[in-house]
Amino acid sequence: MKKNSKGPVQSPTIHNETIKTIYEDEFLIIVDKPSGLPSQQTPDPKRPHLYKLLGEQLKTKDHDYLALHHRLDVGTSGLILLSKSKNHNKSIAELFTERKIQKTYVFIGRFQSKKAENESLLCTEDRWKVDNHLKKLSKPKSHMQIVRSGGDRAITEFEKLNEQDGFLQVLAKPLTGRMHQIRVHALASGCPILGDRLYNKAKPHFDRLLLHAESLKFKHPVSKKEMEVTSERPWDFQKVLKSL
Repeated sequence: MKKNSKGPVQSPTIHNETIKTIYEDEFLIIVDKPSGLPSQQTPDPKRPHLYKLLGEQLKTKDHDYLALHHRLDVGTSGLILLSKSKNHNKSIAELFTERKIQKTYVFIGRFQSKKAENESLLCTEDRWKVDNHLKKLSKPKSHMQIVRSGGDRAITEFEKLNEQDGFLQVLAKPLTGRMHQIRVHALASGCPILGDRLYNKAKPHFDRLLLHAESLKFKHPVSKKEMEVTSERPWDFQKVLKSL
């Protein structure tokens, strides 16, 4: 992967890209979002986004209903679940509103130096949990900040997979669904995610956010079957792992 020493990271240009389907039945569809593609429409009406591209794909199969219940950041790759059934849309939505779905992410981070002698780095542990409150701020850019009062509770569990030369590969399981939650909690743990130009200012810089939504585990809202759907780490993610 090309490393950028200066200037903003440019998201890849995506034109009419076919969205890869990981699982599909008559009620729901789970797809693999590439890094750089927004989950839904942005202020730029000409910019492609997953919801539109997937909707166009489904129309070619004479299916015209699609509902988006959760999103991934533009730079994050991986699994997104959408409803295909208007009659079962509510039960599918409840997977998220009632926290009946377990989402697992993987990211590549780098140890951050301690700011004070008495400050501990959570990421030195094999497993840890961050439980705090996050509040959305609009300036200078839309981002989340840890606050002592107000905001919304955010909880993430972490498991270190391996580490070498100051770099870490980590699993993250968000128990709540706040904007940028894993990114902020990784930073608070002392291992900011590589390629995160909003929360990680340290070099080296990469062309993408190295965060991937790897698995979804849930009980199918119609068949009641226990499901676990996984997504392979994309080539650019694996390339960075090998290079580190």
